[in-house]
Amino acid sequence: MRDLDSAVVAIVIATHGHPGFLAEAVLCAMNQDLPNPTILVIVNDGCPFESTDCLCRCLREAWGDRVLYVRQPNRGLAAARNVGIDLALSLPHQVDAIFFLDADDHIASSGIRRLYEGLLDHSAAWAFPDLNRFGAPRFYEFTGMGGRYSAFEHLLRNVSTASSLVRREVFEGGIRFDESMRLGLEDWELWWQAIARGFRGVHVRDVGFWYRKRPESMLQESKRNHSSLVAAMIRKHRRWYHPRRLLRLEHDEAPRFALILNDAKQVAFCSDPRVRSRTMHIDEFWNTAVHAVANRRIGELPTFIIVIHSEVLASLDAAGLTPGVLWEVENRCTAHQAVSVYAQKLGHSDRDHEQNASQPAFLMAAMGWLLNEGDKAVTAVDGLISVYLPLPDEPLQEYLLGEFGRELCARAHKRAVPPIMQASNRGRFSGSLLSCYRFVSDVDTPLPLVCGLPRVGALIKTLEDLSSVHLEVARRLGFSVHLFVLSPLPKEFDFPSRGYVDTITRMALGAKTEVYDGDRPNITREEGERLTAGLAAMDVVISYECQAILTCAAKLRSLGTAVVYCLFDEKERERPGSDRVETTLEYEHVIDAALVTSEGKLLQLNALGFPREKLFIDVNALLRERQKTVWT
Repeated sequence: MRDLDSAVVAIVIATHGHPGFLAEAVLCAMNQDLPNPTILVIVNDGCPFESTDCLCRCLREAWGDRVLYVRQPNRGLAAARNVGIDLALSLPHQVDAIFFLDADDHIASSGIRRLYEGLLDHSAAWAFPDLNRFGAPRFYEFTGMGGRYSAFEHLLRNVSTASSLVRREVFEGGIRFDESMRLGLEDWELWWQAIARGFRGVHVRDVGFWYRKRPESMLQESKRNHSSLVAAMIRKHRRWYHPRRLLRLEHDEAPRFALILNDAKQVAFCSDPRVRSRTMHIDEFWNTAVHAVANRRIGELPTFIIVIHSEVLASLDAAGLTPGVLWEVENRCTAHQAVSVYAQKLGHSDRDHEQNASQPAFLMAAMGWLLNEGDKAVTAVDGLISVYLPLPDEPLQEYLLGEFGRELCARAHKRAVPPIMQASNRGRFSGSLLSCYRFVSDVDTPLPLVCGLPRVGALIKTLEDLSSVHLEVARRLGFSVHLFVLSPLPKEFDFPSRGYVDTITRMALGAKTEVYDGDRPNITREEGERLTAGLAAMDVVISYECQAILTCAAKLRSLGTAVVYCLFDEKERERPGSDRVETTLEYEHVIDAALVTSEGKLLQLNALGFPREKLFIDVNALLRERQKTVWT
């Protein structure tokens, strides 16, 4: 992209009516303060008024080669803009960027310059302004879109107006407005395409863009059809925005956690707590948090804040428990807003733990709760970490409720800035960005795992059901391995296949009544959604006779997660197998493959109607086959 002095910018105006407003929009486009004159492309999308065609012809005659005019039958706004894009790209003098201006909107003479400078300064693909809404007499409303751009947030809410300045490279890659979206949201869908290709936007202040608001318009029509339009976008981009890709976007652009390492006075921003590449000093964190709230940039703050000692975090990392434990506590925070978690100290007995239950391992709180009610007592949750941890010798109370913990609550209680839940900005999302998962993928917030390798999850009842051979093969083929255990976790994790396992997560199904034994598929809806959210972070799930997987298998497959059901031989496990075989056959249509441990079991299932192509004895062949279908 050339510098400003050499740049050529095209402005595309698609019109269908509004001949009275069109002349004003054209004057704004032609009077831009740029070193090189702008090129105006007007696309008359079958306007029924002859005065529109007459005006456009006069404009072309007045400005000569600076105005290109096309008249076509009515095909919709998206199609008209695409015609303008193609025409601008075909010009002999190369256009560097294209701006879309509606026929009834205005932009200040310095607006395009400001946007172009924003593209250069931030190496962004498109630059978007704030909105000055006007229309009816004495009506005015400012909609600020400021703050750090987040693609994760943009999937949840359209923070970028169609009137943006877009680099040529975006359209050269084949990105265009979806012409089937004639009822609206075609601009949001365009940004979804751009995000999927790795492009990012940037907000630019003081552009002077004026958006005309009327009681009835295409915007109002899109609001009436919002649900169906969004559903169509989600179906179209299902393979791009599955939970694994959303997790990467969240981790990079909207981290879920702020980990305050109390002893090191450092704060790490992350979604996957194992990947802590972005850190800052705690003083800088305070300034960042206060500034974000004061400027109503709530999306720039992590959803949860955690106070923890670095040795406790290292212990959880060593046991492979960090993502699973934080995910479990995160769900408790949804109900209690703040949770204190306890752990047993290595070498101490259960009785010692009961006597010292006032010493927590770490504290997690929702950011909004801290900024509004941080002086209140937190909820104590015991038993989430059922392992002995090599905790530091110093009292844990000092780590959690000491200098930094008290300062955190004190700053929140002073209310030096507006309460976070009241600090809404009309243009930017004011709640938790984690609702993006439910919005885009219709799944609860998944287990926070970010990994460059394909992920295989093993759903087991107890560690005794685990196959070391399967895990070894998975690691050798380049998978990362993650255990999901239905039974309570052991106090020691020195089992034979521990070296092949990256993380261990306790899936507490049936916790409200009794411990779930895994031998029935009819779990509750809440348990099914919980299990789906955990396993949706996986590319492949192998269920070792845990029939709970069958309830959510169809949903997992729609999210691109392959479901493999492993059936042991009856003699091998000394369990009656007829019920499990029948259940497997009933759910065959939602299982990608069945893994058996004997030729006899394979022949039995095949004879009963299970497709031979979906039956495997060799886990190596199975995982190689699954590698071909991993959604990238």
